[in-house]
Amino acid sequence: MVTDSHLPARTIDPRVRRYLSSLTPGRHAEPANPAHSTLYWLVRARRPRSTALAGRPPETALLTLACALAENQRALLVWQPRDDSDIEMLDTLSKAGLEWLMRRERCAGCDGHCARLDCLVVCPDAGSLDDYAGRLTRGAMVIGIVPGCWGQAARALAARLADAFPIETPTCLQAGPCCLLLGMTQDR
Repeated sequence: MVTDSHLPARTIDPRVRRYLSSLTPGRHAEPANPAHSTLYWLVRARRPRSTALAGRPPETALLTLACALAENQRALLVWQPRDDSDIEMLDTLSKAGLEWLMRRERCAGCDGHCARLDCLVVCPDAGSLDDYAGRLTRGAMVIGIVPGCWGQAARALAARLADAFPIETPTCLQAGPCCLLLGMTQDR
């Protein structure tokens, strides 16, 4: 579970702190999943302006990603809901006070900032990735989040990312309760 102990205190909005605490009552320790900590610091260090979400990540990974993006006050998290269950992601971020990050794909309020992507987060349940290939900037991060240990699902997602985007074979950064894959787009 993600708690706020692994994030610098000055960086966490009080609403986020309360919500994360409610997910793990009575627990104030490092996250059980080191991939979430790696995800946070990786995204925070790169400071992507526009990040697209393809598929539905686990709730704790979504909150970790949103916390990292919130460090960059101008960041957007772009996503296209596929059905009503995807709207729950917005509810999760609303409870944490981070709904201001979310934008729907092709929304009126984003003023075209969503057209170019500095980061793409892909989950195994993502639909077609064709729309994203031409929108990634040079050096953009492509991150795969796979619940569970390195196995068939992680290998399948790594192959899918390598086929869909101009990246080298994605590297497995973390394995454990969640597998984190990373690829960087090459210069075109």
